[in-house]
Amino acid sequence: MQSHSPPRCSPTVLAAGALVALLCASPVIANPLMETVEHDGVTGKLEALDETKARLDERARSNPESAVSLRYDRAFVAWRISRVINDRRDEKKRHAALLEEAAEYLEAVLEDDPDHVESMVLLAAVLSDQAGRSMFKRMTLGRRAYNLSARALELAPDNPRAAVQRGKIILYVPALMGGGPTNAIKLLERARTAFAKEDDSWPNWGQVDAHGWYGRALAQDGRIEEARAVYQEALVIEPQASWIRDELLPALD
Repeated sequence: MQSHSPPRCSPTVLAAGALVALLCASPVIANPLMETVEHDGVTGKLEALDETKARLDERARSNPESAVSLRYDRAFVAWRISRVINDRRDEKKRHAALLEEAAEYLEAVLEDDPDHVESMVLLAAVLSDQAGRSMFKRMTLGRRAYNLSARALELAPDNPRAAVQRGKIILYVPALMGGGPTNAIKLLERARTAFAKEDDSWPNWGQVDAHGWYGRALAQDGRIEEARAVYQEALVIEPQASWIRDELLPALD
């Protein structure tokens, strides 16, 4: 499993030879397995997600040396599963456990690399979901998610996932504090532009999420037909996007 950020190449490394230099300059490659996870998460395929999670967990158990490089991927799978079962009353304990698991993996990544933007973004998403469970958590985990999203966007202003997560959080911040739909819309438009320029390197998830949150912000701003058009665009990208198809679009009627 590849790492999730390009190698940092020192002058000494570069001097070791052209091959090493080429490897250091190479981008992170595509990850078909995780792209499948993204598809399964967006379309709500719980059984497939559970199977992938079991595969990654077994890979980490059978090869402890791979456990560190798998932390981000395992966190992502756990988070996507948590999103699918979010509203299922009989899955509350599992939902909480999955979010705890994802947070644990991501905190470990950030302990090793405090500026790992993709882990900041995903952890902000995880913490936001955890914060929604109680007022106390909104005051603690919600604040951490807010700060992580701000830091991620500061470090990587062209990262579309950083812009989506920041926009999602800002949408629910009072306008007097720089939040609200108008400011969220700007961030989510920025995310959509960044997604159009992104390549196939992993992590590359979140394009449907961007449409969903953009449409939601437009709807909250009273721009209903624009929101509807954005949701329809999302269904062109992924016709089986359950959140868009079954929740957001019907809410406009």
